[in-house]
Amino acid sequence: AAGSGIPEVKAYLQGCNVPQLLRTSTLVCKALGVLCAVCAGLVVGKEGPMIHTGAIVAAGLSQGSSKTFRLRTPFLRSFRNDHDKRDFVSAGAAAGVAAAFGAPIGGVLFAMEEAAAYWSQALTWRTFFCSLCSTFTLNVLLSLLAGNGLRLAHPGLVTFGGFAGQEATDLYGLHEIPVFMAMGVCGGILGALFNGANGRLTTLRERLGPRGRG
Repeated sequence: AAGSGIPEVKAYLQGCNVPQLLRTSTLVCKALGVLCAVCAGLVVGKEGPMIHTGAIVAAGLSQGSSKTFRLRTPFLRSFRNDHDKRDFVSAGAAAGVAAAFGAPIGGVLFAMEEAAAYWSQALTWRTFFCSLCSTFTLNVLLSLLAGNGLRLAHPGLVTFGGFAGQEATDLYGLHEIPVFMAMGVCGGILGALFNGANGRLTTLRERLGPRGRG
């Protein structure tokens, strides 16, 4: 539980066996240590421990068991293998980055470029969805604790300041999320149409070009 936990998580995702890295006892020690250190005003950050915490939670949920409590549930048996466990740990680490900085795409890029040694296209979308859920859940909880209702005014735990004259309630509300989703769907459809049209035009130009005529 000492340190940020990022080097250990990266070593695990690259195939190294790190004893007791993903234990529940490690999670408890990490959480209490970070809580006491931050409250005491020590020069430490909570970004690295959040990545380690996300990895531990993802590993425990994916296996449906806990070696610390000697608990093994009959659920999620299909995920009890090294391949799926590493995928869940990658998603958990990405969720930790997304929650710390309010950046789901940044979480995916961290897991893909810095942490994991094995990656796939399917894991990209799963990790991105996990990061979105992490950021959204943290945003809702912090907004409720701050008394802003569902204004979603807290994108992450680490902020670099706001714009001049901007209030905490000037961001966006929960009722606006369907509009953003519709905009994203429309943008994806338009992008797919553009790629399809570009491919067809390229094929047509090859047929009608000098080589096609000859």
